[in-house]
Amino acid sequence: MLSNYEIDKLADALIKRMPKNDEVLTTKQVSEILGITVQAVQKRCSRDQLPYHKKSGTLYFSKNELTEFLLK
Repeated sequence: MLSNYEIDKLADALIKRMPKNDEVLTTKQVSEILGITVQAVQKRCSRDQLPYHKKSGTLYFSKNELTEFLLK
């Protein structure tokens, strides 16, 4: 029988091997998910409180990165 530690290690290994489906989110989508305003999302990004990517002045978010960040 596996111990809890061994089960956790096995689960971590399986998660790392699973393909990750990712989705690109807009600032508006992130604000809706978090239940805050668009301006609050922008302010949190300027303070490096949320993971984001910026291209041509527009903020983009990875759903996987955001989820992982919030679960930490």
